[in-house]
Amino acid sequence: MFSKRKITGQRNILLRKKGERISGLYIGSKYVDLMQVENTPAGARLIGFAREQIAEGREGKGDFVFQAVKRVIRKSNLRVDEVVVNLPLESSIVRYLQMPLIPEGEWKTAIKFEAKRHIPFSMENIYFDFYVVKREAEKRMEVVFVAAQKKEVDRIISELGQIKLRVFALEPLCSSAERILRASNQINPQQSTMLINLVQDVANVNILKDNVFYFVRDIKITSEDKDSLSFDNLISEIRFCFNYYEKRLKQERIEKIVLSSDERIDSALMDKLKENFRTEIEMVDPARGLEDAKGLGAEFCFSAGLALKGITRSSLEVNLWQQEELVKKRALERQRFVKTIISEGVLGGLILGGVFFITQTQINTAKRELEEVKSRRPKVSAQIRNLDISRLKAQRRRLKKEKAVLKNLMDKRIFLTTKLNEINKLFPENAWIRELSWREEPLYLVIKGSIFLGDKEKERETITNFASALSKNEKLIEGFERVEMKSLSEGREKGYRITDFEIEMR
Repeated sequence: MFSKRKITGQRNILLRKKGERISGLYIGSKYVDLMQVENTPAGARLIGFAREQIAEGREGKGDFVFQAVKRVIRKSNLRVDEVVVNLPLESSIVRYLQMPLIPEGEWKTAIKFEAKRHIPFSMENIYFDFYVVKREAEKRMEVVFVAAQKKEVDRIISELGQIKLRVFALEPLCSSAERILRASNQINPQQSTMLINLVQDVANVNILKDNVFYFVRDIKITSEDKDSLSFDNLISEIRFCFNYYEKRLKQERIEKIVLSSDERIDSALMDKLKENFRTEIEMVDPARGLEDAKGLGAEFCFSAGLALKGITRSSLEVNLWQQEELVKKRALERQRFVKTIISEGVLGGLILGGVFFITQTQINTAKRELEEVKSRRPKVSAQIRNLDISRLKAQRRRLKKEKAVLKNLMDKRIFLTTKLNEINKLFPENAWIRELSWREEPLYLVIKGSIFLGDKEKERETITNFASALSKNEKLIEGFERVEMKSLSEGREKGYRITDFEIEMR
């Protein structure tokens, strides 16, 4: 067995206030479940729950899933604006890593580097989070790394956004399942426990102890197992998991198996497990972890675990959406700040510049007139005496003509303030300006900036559309002959990939 050690863990938990209501949205292969709980001094209280089946024969097919989400919200009669959502089993990657103990400030870089060797996708194409347990006495740390492809996460967030749902957190199914087991006191963190999550034709097997998921594996439940009710293949694969864990952690024994599912668990499977494994075996009971939940079925275990995020801690507190949202929020705040500074700075500069220009012009004109009068002073009286009415009228016409020419020149001047206001109206969300270059003669304007949307193609498309909109804006394009996209390139901002752009107007 493990010896006693000082264990400290990273807690990426989003705490909920007393009285706050939390909605867990479970999206499975066949069902969509919604549950809402309230965080009370006595514990989490069940407010309501509902289930909707995804259209027959359309499991996991985009629109049909989110049509079911809309139906389940209507059916529940709950007010739902924000949800905690699960990642589909097939979309989540969970890996256990061992690393030397390093300072917390270096975790992200080091873990990202180590994880590259254990996942089948490029780090640029995934969102990830991790949970760390430090073994200080042994000068090492254990890391559970969780990742999902960006395109899958973006799809979930986008489609929920279309039906006016904000995502508070996005986590793997094993986190939610283990959380409800903790709430219902069905798991002892000091004991090695096997958690089997049954979803459609997959058994998601997890082995955990001391707040660490040491083993995570998905096992396919074959049609032969289902038809014969022998479950021989599944039992064989579970035995392999047992042996692997006990061999890897010498003298360690799995003391309990807990089953959870979004459907009724076949009694034949329970019998087979009891027959083959001499250990305690039970099914999850979510009603034990909630107040006012009498009669709540075991099939609502996953939505219950999701709804408890921020109230009950899981051994794997991760959030694959929070990090990205924070980066976007920082980018948006920076964008607004830059826009405000540019607008106020340019306007203030123009006003000061205008005042200075007018004042200097008036002073210089007055000086020239004074010098001219001084130089011509002896001749003035003679000139005036010699001027007749016709010559005075001609002089007046010449001055009026010069005034008209000057007025025409002023009317045709290009003012930067107007153009900056138009750029501000068209500027895309989550983009910011890094540099702005302006020249009046010949007319020239360059916009250099960056954008972050979490998807390279979306970023490029957004900036291309922005350049096109600039070229079609009459107020902005006045005086220019063309708008040209000079460059679109990949950049980095605080470790995240962004798209840099340069747009030139001549």
